[in-house]
Amino acid sequence: MKKELLVAHCFFLLAIAETKFKESALTGCSDGKPSFKYRAINEERFYLQCILPQPSFQSSGCIFNYSTFNQVKWFRQHENKLIELDNSSNDPKTLWFLPARISDSGTYICSLWQENVCMRIILEVQAKEDANCSYNGSSDVMFVVGTGREIFCPAASCDNGLRRSAGHVTWYKDKKRFILPSQRGKMKHNSIKIFKIFKDDAGIYACDYVQYDNTSQCDITKTWIRRAVFELHATMENTEKPPNILDPPGEKTLEVKLGKPLEITCKVHFGFERNFSPQIQWLRSNHESKSGQLEQKSSAIDEPNNLYGKTYLHVAKLSEVTEDDLYDIFICHAKNSVGNSTAVLKLKEKKTDPVYFIYILSITVVLLLAFYGVSGFVYIYWIEVVLLYRNYFSKDETLTDHKEFDAFVSYAKQDSFDCSDIEEESYFDEERFAVEYLPEVLEKVYGYKLCLLERDILPGGAYIEDIVKYIKRCRRAIFILSPRYINGTSIFELEAAINCIMEDKTLKLILIKYKTFQEPASLPPIVKKALTVLPVVSWKTKSVTDTSPRSRFWKNIRYHMPVKKTEGWKESFKSLG
Repeated sequence: MKKELLVAHCFFLLAIAETKFKESALTGCSDGKPSFKYRAINEERFYLQCILPQPSFQSSGCIFNYSTFNQVKWFRQHENKLIELDNSSNDPKTLWFLPARISDSGTYICSLWQENVCMRIILEVQAKEDANCSYNGSSDVMFVVGTGREIFCPAASCDNGLRRSAGHVTWYKDKKRFILPSQRGKMKHNSIKIFKIFKDDAGIYACDYVQYDNTSQCDITKTWIRRAVFELHATMENTEKPPNILDPPGEKTLEVKLGKPLEITCKVHFGFERNFSPQIQWLRSNHESKSGQLEQKSSAIDEPNNLYGKTYLHVAKLSEVTEDDLYDIFICHAKNSVGNSTAVLKLKEKKTDPVYFIYILSITVVLLLAFYGVSGFVYIYWIEVVLLYRNYFSKDETLTDHKEFDAFVSYAKQDSFDCSDIEEESYFDEERFAVEYLPEVLEKVYGYKLCLLERDILPGGAYIEDIVKYIKRCRRAIFILSPRYINGTSIFELEAAINCIMEDKTLKLILIKYKTFQEPASLPPIVKKALTVLPVVSWKTKSVTDTSPRSRFWKNIRYHMPVKKTEGWKESFKSLG
């Protein structure tokens, strides 16, 4: 809470300060004595600088961001009004005139964001003939890196009927006070002599020369500062060498593929020239080639120090490499004011290395064999792979579906066939498989819970309704198909289950073909359709005791059963070995 009150208090003080600035920041500047009086030459670049003390605004624990509030504002006094100037300079403390004109003469005021902190400057822009300057040099001075140079202050050569200062000229570089180290040169009365010029010596220079009238040197109102601004440009001596072709170096042979597009490049370095006009061109010895004219384009490479020249990349394009191009000679021709240089490029058909071809072919064959081998393994052992994945990564499907049984078991009952068939041993094997061996493996070995009519359904109630009710309480429904089942009354259990899966998409049917059979004509259409689309697991042994619980048959049954994490599932991993 205290922090919030402090922030609000700071903004309140800020608002008051802004109001005071608008009302009284310029008080005393518009009518007071000028801080400086400058003279400039018409049609030459010029700048004024605002030199004021930095504000230190801290009150009641409030510390303001000076980068936001320490803004310099420039004004020009016109009669009794102050007109704020739009200063587009990157440095707000500097007001540029590019160039200064006679109409720019007047009074200028700069002010900081602080009460009564401002500076009044008078500027007088004179015509060149009125300034009576003996030095008429350019405002852009070129110097050669590595040479010596004496730079004169143009302002010191002007005489406007005023006495000159006995002091030295004050020099500035890039708007900062400039003092030349003694080991690099000498600063004379009105010039700078540099023994050896470097690239970093380039920049915007200004020199101030003080002039007084004939009355006093102490009264600032009687003192004028003659300022001259000029720019020093770094340059080099013109090169004495022809272009240097870096690539191709002399003569080069390039391997290419017939019928493919091609780009040929020529990299050339040109030495420094003041009047720089580089020329690069790809030529070919066979001017009547079927490939036609070359499409050519040059581009300069960006380099950090381009005083010593520039590097160009010249590209020529062939839309298609032909036989004629293999017998042609491509010539890179580069020229400057000193001379020219050439480099030769020849094309050669690229042939496949037999060893490389055999290497690639071998790798391809090995990869294909590995791919087909892995695919065949996965195809053959797909069920084992799925069971292995379930054992470690799949979630238990039985935890959240709120169903009681894992599978409903349906098989042929005694009333499903004639009494003459009851004595047949095959029936007893079929019934034994359904009520004994199936629960023994799925329940005792793998932990599933089966729903058997004789064991789990209490007598009484509507028979069909009970079957439907129990099927809905199961996750799977297993049907042991045989001739007796297909032709008996138990087939209606399969039909009921098929109708149930129309309502419950989580219920799935598993068909076990215990014995081969033929579909009777009286079979319901929905059952016929189901027999063609539902998964079928065939029982291929003659006796229920002939197949181990780890056999392929039981793996197929488990593949279609729901995922259930039990001790049997953990032990089932051993069956994959």
